[in-house]
Amino acid sequence: MRTLLERVREGKVPPVLARAARAVGMEPSVACRRVADGRLVLFGDRLIGEGAPTRVNVNVGTSSVADSSGQSERCVEDEVKKARIAGELGDTITDLSMAGDLDEVRRRIHRAAGLPLTTIPIYQAVAENGIGSLEVDDILEVAKRQLHDACSLVLHAGFTREMLAALKGRTMPMVSKGGSMTLAHMIQGGGENPFYEHFDEFLGLLRREDAVLVLGNTLRSGCLVDWSSPRAKRSPEALEFELNRGLAARASVAGVQVVVEGLGGHIPPSSIMAAVRAFKRECPRPLFVAGPLPTDIAVGYDHVAAAIGSAMAAGAGADYICCITAAEHLALPTVEEVKEGIVSARIAAHVGDLMKYGLSEEERMMAVERSRRNWEAQFYLALDGGTAARRRHPPTQTECTMCGRFCALQIVEQYLGAGHGQREDAH
Repeated sequence: MRTLLERVREGKVPPVLARAARAVGMEPSVACRRVADGRLVLFGDRLIGEGAPTRVNVNVGTSSVADSSGQSERCVEDEVKKARIAGELGDTITDLSMAGDLDEVRRRIHRAAGLPLTTIPIYQAVAENGIGSLEVDDILEVAKRQLHDACSLVLHAGFTREMLAALKGRTMPMVSKGGSMTLAHMIQGGGENPFYEHFDEFLGLLRREDAVLVLGNTLRSGCLVDWSSPRAKRSPEALEFELNRGLAARASVAGVQVVVEGLGGHIPPSSIMAAVRAFKRECPRPLFVAGPLPTDIAVGYDHVAAAIGSAMAAGAGADYICCITAAEHLALPTVEEVKEGIVSARIAAHVGDLMKYGLSEEERMMAVERSRRNWEAQFYLALDGGTAARRRHPPTQTECTMCGRFCALQIVEQYLGAGHGQREDAH
C-alpha cells in the first residue's frame, strides 16, 4: 500500500488532503507540495505545518496514583470527560494513560474526543511490563496495538548512550517521562536506545498504518538555568536536534510523515523566538512545542506562563502547541483545569497566528460588536464560545457593571455621534 506521502510525491491529490486544505483556505495543490516537501503533515483530517493554523494538542490519561483501589472506573470517566472538552476546543489529543485496561481506556478517550489521536508506546509498555523486565519486543508489540487506533506515534529516539554525558551539570538532567523510562531501560540493560537502535522496525509499523511519526523532545530543559541554545556546540538540545533531524529525513525517505518535537520545557523569554526561527530555518518540518514556559516560578499558574511562551513560539514559526494546565508540576489536572488550559492554549495559538498571518476577520468583527455593546455577538465570537463571558456578563444585563452609565464608548457616542470613527468596511 502506498502511503499518503508517497501518493502525493507521485503527483496525486488524495481527497482527504484536498478537503483538509480547503478547510484552512489553502489550495490543494499547494498543500500537496508542502506535504511532499515535509513542511506540512496531514494528521487525521487536520493539516499541521506551513500555512495551516497553529494547532493545539491536549494531553489526557489515567494516572497510577489517581487509580487507587476502587476508584479505577471513576478515574477513567474523568479522563473521558476531559476528552470530550478536548473534542470541543482542541485540535488533537494524546493519550498518556498508565493505569487500567490501557487498550480500552485509549479507545474510550478516542471515541469521546473524536479528534486525531497520538499515543506513546513506552508509557503503555512500562505500565504493562515494568521497566525491569521490559524488552524491545514488548515496545514493538504495544506500538502495533496502539497504531490500530492512533494517527500518530511518539518515539523517544532522539538520544543515544553517547549523548548522556551532555546531561552532566544540569539541575534536572532529564524531565521527559518517556525519555526517563527509555533511559532507565538503556542503563539497566546496558544497551542502546531501543527507539534509535530499532528505528527502521518502528518505521515499518508506522508505514504500514500510514501514521504520522512524532519525534519526541526528550532532552528539553526542565528549568531556565538548564537551557542552552540548540546552536551551542555539544549542548543536549543541539545533539537531540541534529539526531532528530537525521531521523526525520530517514522517515521521509520511507514514506512516513514527520512532526519534530523541540524547544519545549523551560526557556528564557529572551531566547524563545530566536531559537524557534533558527530551528525552523535548519529544519522546516512541522514543529511541536510543549510549552515553552518562560519562567519557573508560575507554579499553580503554569497555564498562563505556557500561554505566554507558546504565543511567542507560535508567532516565531512553531506549528503545533500543547495544552498546559494550572496543575502542571503538581498533580493530575481536574476537568475544569483541563478546560482552562485548553482555552489558554487556544488564545496562545490565535495570538501566534495573528503574528504569522495578520489580523483575522474575527478580530475585526469583535471590534464592531464591542463598539455596539452587542453582548450576544461578542459571546459568539469568543474563543471558548462565550462560556466565561456569559458567566461574568449575563445576556439580560444591558451595561458593564464596572463602568455603568459612565461607559467610555457610550459617552463618546453621545458627544461625537453614533458610528463616529468606525470603519465603513467594518459593517
